[in-house]
This record gives sequence, structure tokens and C-alpha cells, in this order.
Amino acid sequence: MELETVTIEKAEKLLGSFDGNRPVRQTYVDRLCADIKSGAWKLNAQPIIISDKGRMIDGQHRCMAILGASKPIQSMVAYGVDEDAFTTIDSGIAKNMADTLHFMGLHWPRRLAASAMKVWEYKNGEKKDRPTRSQILDLVKTNSRLEDAVSACIKVPRKVISPANMASVYFLFQQKDKQLADDFLAVMAEGKLLPQPFHALRERLLAMVTMSGRMRHKLTMAFCIKAWNAARKNEKLGILKHSMGDEMPEIE
Repeated sequence: MELETVTIEKAEKLLGSFDGNRPVRQTYVDRLCADIKSGAWKLNAQPIIISDKGRMIDGQHRCMAILGASKPIQSMVAYGVDEDAFTTIDSGIAKNMADTLHFMGLHWPRRLAASAMKVWEYKNGEKKDRPTRSQILDLVKTNSRLEDAVSACIKVPRKVISPANMASVYFLFQQKDKQLADDFLAVMAEGKLLPQPFHALRERLLAMVTMSGRMRHKLTMAFCIKAWNAARKNEKLGILKHSMGDEMPEIE
């Protein structure tokens, strides 16, 4: 196995050699491409694998991303591997973002990963392309208070609001007004009556208990922001409404 600079020309040559590789996952290629363009690509021990017949049997997504980014990368390259080994490649359980955060020693890694995704979605709007792993990891690294927010929100009942939704909005609200954000947390966790917008929000969320999926997550985020904005203005919260086609309100 050798450390090499995989140039655009070499990537093209390798792609021309493969036969029988897995179907292309374009979204994965796009994420790798974004990391290469931004400089977030990291060298690891996962090699591009060349068979004993000179054909690439693993690495097509990386090579396609090199072409898409028009930039070379450093990668380990393994030569002379039996082509029958293709059936065993990536047969283990793929690591997800929660695994990475756990390895870093962070608390509540599953909730932290999901909360970071919600924060990213709010800050970047609803895009077709999901963030890359590097983008989410960078968000977590540069916002240590997000981990604190996840820990603080453990006491909020799941039947009221999902852990990811709660931690993400609490984190975002803290950036505007920490004391009011703590009041929001207390109402969500304990059902206190004041401030009125937060109590009205809690009751509305409890009425949504039978709703599930992305619709509930989006409505929850929108309702939380509307209740927050009302509390910031010392206004009473009326009936909460939000259509799926509406833009996400801005946090004031």
C-alpha cells in the first residue's frame, strides 16, 4: 500500500479501468466533492484498491469527486488485491456521525449529531443537498455550547418535543437572549405557565403527539420560533399556524 497524490489524470485512468463496481451514489460524490473543494478532505487509512488485474475495485466515488472538484487528493492506494475481495469490501457496519462524535469523547453523540443537523438546516435553509460529514463536524467543533444545550435539554419529555428539535432551538435562542432561552427550557421541561407564549406552545406541541416524521419536525421548529418571537416582544401568542410550503420564520 502506498501514499500517492491522486491527480485528475490518474482519477480518469482509474475510472476507465473499473468494471462491476457498485452503482454510483451521486449525493455521496457531491459531498466528497464539496469537502475536496473546501479543503475539508482528510487523508485516512481507507485506500483506493487496485486488483491484481490492474482494475480499480474500490474508490470510484473518490475518483469521481476528484474530477468534480478539479483538485487532486492524497490517498492510500493498495495494489495487487485479488478481485474476489470485492465482495468483502465495506461489509462491516458503516460509521455515522454519532460514531465519530462518540470517538471524540463528546456526550450524547446521537442527539448531538441530530441537533447539529437541525442547526445547520436552520442556518442554511432547506437545500436539496444535505451537509457533508465535515460540515456537521465543523459546526460541532466551533459551537461547543451545542453539546451543553443537548445535555441541558435531556429533562424535556420526548412527548412534548424531540430531543434534536429542543436542543437545536434552545441553542439558537441562547444566542439571542440567554435568560429568556432558560425560561423557554423551564416551560418545555416542567410545564410552567409563564411566559404565556411558551406555555401555549407546549400545549400545542402536546396536541401534535400523533403526528410524526418530517412534517412534525418542521412544524415544531416553526412553532417554537413563532412563540419565541412573541415572547421577545412581550406579546401574547394566538393560534399557531404554519403551512409546509411557508418559509421558516427568522429568530428575532
